[in-house]
Amino acid sequence: MAPALSSAKSGRGEAPASVPAAGGEEAGNPWQEAEDLFRGNDDVALEPGTGGARQAGPSAPSWALFVAATAGIAVTLGLGVWVLPPLWQAGDVPPSVVLELPEPSATADAVAAVAIDVSDQAAPPAGATVALEPGPVVVDRGGGVTIAAVARSTAATEPSLAALVRRAPPLDPAVTEDGRDGPLPRIADDGRTPLAVYARPTPAGDARPRVALVVADIGLSAVASEAAIRRLPADVTLAIDPYADDAAMWAAAARGGGREILMALPTRSYAFPFRDPGPAALQASAAASGDDDRLMRLMAQFGGYVGVFNPFGQRLEATEESLRPIAGILGDRGLSYIGGMGAGATALPALARDLRLPVAAADLWIDATPAAESIGEALASLEEIARQRGVAVGMGRPLPLTIDRVAEWAKGLEERGVVLVPISGVVGLQVHR
Repeated sequence: MAPALSSAKSGRGEAPASVPAAGGEEAGNPWQEAEDLFRGNDDVALEPGTGGARQAGPSAPSWALFVAATAGIAVTLGLGVWVLPPLWQAGDVPPSVVLELPEPSATADAVAAVAIDVSDQAAPPAGATVALEPGPVVVDRGGGVTIAAVARSTAATEPSLAALVRRAPPLDPAVTEDGRDGPLPRIADDGRTPLAVYARPTPAGDARPRVALVVADIGLSAVASEAAIRRLPADVTLAIDPYADDAAMWAAAARGGGREILMALPTRSYAFPFRDPGPAALQASAAASGDDDRLMRLMAQFGGYVGVFNPFGQRLEATEESLRPIAGILGDRGLSYIGGMGAGATALPALARDLRLPVAAADLWIDATPAAESIGEALASLEEIARQRGVAVGMGRPLPLTIDRVAEWAKGLEERGVVLVPISGVVGLQVHR
């Protein structure tokens, strides 16, 4: 006997018969159920496998409500993007800075125009000229800022370390010769010496008391060395350490800044081994051989210096036997010798006269105690020594505190009747103690 047919009511009459499901239960007509769901029929379709249970389908009003809500959200977001940025712009706007840098081919004396938003209200760079110019009103609908006017200031740019190196004048071939380990200083055929060629100019006929300062250890710390080159007064002489990485670069940077330089001369002192001058140091002993070769290797590390600086050379200077070979080489090559504080017997003055070697001896370390008050007192002592003897020589290190104090001290020095000069301005002028 054929199975009984069943039907389900629809809004359009009778639906096609369905095929009995397994277990004797009738399954709904899938075509009719799909049509009912699509048209939002309030009648319900039989769910297969539910034993005749009925499930409600979505209605047309539900779909309309969903579409309306989605459209409302989209409109709200669109208005927010369009309307809110101008409202934000009405409040405080963070200051903006625009740098207009010179062309790469510009000279070192080029200037940079710095445009500063007037909402910044910050003071312009010292010495700069400022002119207020009305600017275009720029509105960025994507959330940018509105610029009503800008203040334009012009300030000189500070050269980079690489630019200072490029500025360094080349070594004078007349006072330079090729050595086994590099260029070596020599006296020119016309009698000019490296001391005379590389010296920083000093006013002739100036009878005021003179103070010379030598800052040592240049090249051992990149940060400290660059600070010394940039911030110390131009007449402060810098002693380049031959142990420095790329000592030639530091020498060139100092000379590019118009400075006078010395080569630090590592020498074994009485404090050895507590103060170890390193493997290339002079042994400072008549019994030790090879000091002349060591000196030649040290002098070839870089060029452009006016002499050597030996702040711990008391052992070398104690006897003529130990000092004469070194002093002879320096004198024959037209260099000066700057010694440390002489305590006790020293052969330097007599030997300097005999060999016609330009010499100077330091009076004190200005930062032996690295404190602001102590450095200030040492600088004042140098002024007093200069007034009494006509010349004073100080030594220091590129400590931040030393750089700050010396820079401040030098500003009013000439008003106090004393002049700061490079070391070449005092060699041979000291009355040896």
